[in-house]
Amino acid sequence: MKTSFKKALLYTGVLLFVLLSYLISRVLRLEQGNIRYVRYANLLFQISGVVILLRDCLRKKEKNTYTEEQITGLILAMGIFMRVVYLLYTPLTVRSHDLWGIDLSSGGHASYLLLAMQGMLPPDNYLQFYQQPLYYFTGAFFSKLLNGLLGCSEAYYLVDAARTVSCTASCFSLLIACAIFRECGLSGKGLYRALLLVSFLPVYFLSGGRLGPDALCGMFMLLAFLFTLKWEKEKSWENTLLLAVIYGLGMMTKISMATLAVFTAVVFAGSFFMACKTGTWKGLLLKYAVFGAISLPLGLWYSLRNYLLFRQPLTYVLEMSKDSALYTGDRSVWQRLFLWDIGNLFTTPYANVWTDYNLPVYALKSSLFGEFQFTCYGWIPAMLLFFNVVQALLCICAMVHYIKWKEKDRERNFCLLAAGIFWMGTVFFYLRYPFGCSMDFRYMLFLPVPVAVLFGRWEAFHNGHTEAVQRLAGLWSIGFAISSCLMYG
Repeated sequence: MKTSFKKALLYTGVLLFVLLSYLISRVLRLEQGNIRYVRYANLLFQISGVVILLRDCLRKKEKNTYTEEQITGLILAMGIFMRVVYLLYTPLTVRSHDLWGIDLSSGGHASYLLLAMQGMLPPDNYLQFYQQPLYYFTGAFFSKLLNGLLGCSEAYYLVDAARTVSCTASCFSLLIACAIFRECGLSGKGLYRALLLVSFLPVYFLSGGRLGPDALCGMFMLLAFLFTLKWEKEKSWENTLLLAVIYGLGMMTKISMATLAVFTAVVFAGSFFMACKTGTWKGLLLKYAVFGAISLPLGLWYSLRNYLLFRQPLTYVLEMSKDSALYTGDRSVWQRLFLWDIGNLFTTPYANVWTDYNLPVYALKSSLFGEFQFTCYGWIPAMLLFFNVVQALLCICAMVHYIKWKEKDRERNFCLLAAGIFWMGTVFFYLRYPFGCSMDFRYMLFLPVPVAVLFGRWEAFHNGHTEAVQRLAGLWSIGFAISSCLMYG
């Protein structure tokens, strides 16, 4: 009970920090230029944190000055500050997706949000109106709260304030990722490496700073993964009901939540098979029935509504024409999925949604910069990409080793299974919708977390070289964090 209270207090504190930061920025009109001082303060904080992490990384284990809880708290604070400051200094219309006109009729995310503020569902499934409604109604609630306190009724600021939901979801995702890492047995420097990867991967800043359901859906995916792990350990009614509600809310946020449902279904099937052997399958079957009775109506009611009203398929995604400049289906599957476009990788650090077609390379770039190009010193994005590429290769090596590892390892198996299912879902989506925008890493916010677990357990298969490997991997993670801070801090 005491632990649960501390967790509730932590999440409430983060929510209040996001909301108060946004309120203060609006009151002080920081968006008009003074925001640079906030950025300087954040960068100073990040540099101080990096110095502490470097000292801890270079010290021998028995000489560590700070406890594990202190270092973990520092990394989490650094990641949260990066997300919040990015929200404050990035205008609503900068690096947005499908925002379109800030009115009721444009059919973009802004229109949906304004309709939700009037307590209305979209009258049709025009453009983004096909999306599930939870994000927009949650955004409408917080927008009314914040703008009510500010006495503002301008449409721009009504829409802008809803971005606090995205930022909060991104911050919560970091906290949930930490809980997943601990659930998977990570501690010490392995935990720090995993946290640094998730804390400073820029896609989480980008998704947390824009209007749209991606960040909130990513949060529910991580929650579902965490509670699937908990459920597999303890198949209690509490875990069953929580998992059902999480999936229901996740599906009410974005239908792509169904990708992770495949992972949970596999775990359910494996548990049922084992229960059949022990004769306890009846109790388990009842839990599955209750799980479905809660999650399916909660998650699919809007899709069913749109099917009945507009004959919209349950798995509907906004279609584009093959004549679109974004179309990549004229390339072979080999070129799009397997043959790394090395020339493109080293030509520019930025992804180009109009010309790029290779999924792995595009994912590496868009995880750092989205689909956008920056006016920045050229060496900074190049350095960030370099650290990201090498870090990705290290993660792939870890995954390959774990696949070959014969020892039983529950956490390894679940992380490999979840990452594999999610990546196959991503590949299927890209093959089904062969367009440049389908490769964007904003659809893959779940993937770095199970991969980070394997990266954090790197030393497990380096007998005799653990200390050296930990230091090398730790320094590389810190280098990645420094590059991310220079780019976005």
